Amino acid sequence: MRKLLIALMLAVAVILGGCGQRKVDESPPQEPAPAQETEVVTGWKPAAWPSGCPPACSGADLSGMDLAGADFSGADLRDADLSGANLTGAFFYDADLSGADLSGAMMEGAELSGLDGVSLQGANLDGADLSDAVLEGADMRGATLRGTKAYRANFHAVDLTDADLSGADLTEVNFTGANLTRANLTDAQLRGALLDATTIDETIMPNGQVQPAGK
Repeated sequence: MRKLLIALMLAVAVILGGCGQRKVDESPPQEPAPAQETEVVTGWKPAAWPSGCPPACSGADLSGMDLAGADFSGADLRDADLSGANLTGAFFYDADLSGADLSGAMMEGAELSGLDGVSLQGANLDGADLSDAVLEGADMRGATLRGTKAYRANFHAVDLTDADLSGADLTEVNFTGANLTRANLTDAQLRGALLDATTIDETIMPNGQVQPAGK
């Protein structure tokens, strides 16, 4: 009887000891789930657009927005506020930017040309970056480009009558066939600029001297 009791006690001790041991997970390790690709949204957010813009952007406030690569072809941007906006590589084919505020805008490589020429009449481009921009045939009468950086921009056949380009960097700009009648080029940099067949009439040259037609 005593031997039986000892045997039972030993059996209980073994069972209890086994319960205290951790069960080893021998299942093969699971591979981590593939990371989900995050959609990269470039440029503007659709919700930030004013209703109907584009093409109806007249008077719209787009100041400071990231509009790089945006397509404003044929858009009505009259009196729109694009000051400080990122318009790098944006398209303005046949757009109307009359009276628009583009001061301080980044417009490197922007396309501002068209069959009828983009209208920038009276537009404010003070301090804008127009490097390598194409403005061929644009109407820029009375526009202000004070301190504008337009390195290697294409101003072929652009009408700059009464425009203010004082202090602008116009290095290697193509002014072939452009109209600079009464334009103000005071302190502008014209190094390497092309002025073939350019209309110079009562134009204020970089040295402050007024150059009449035919000289």
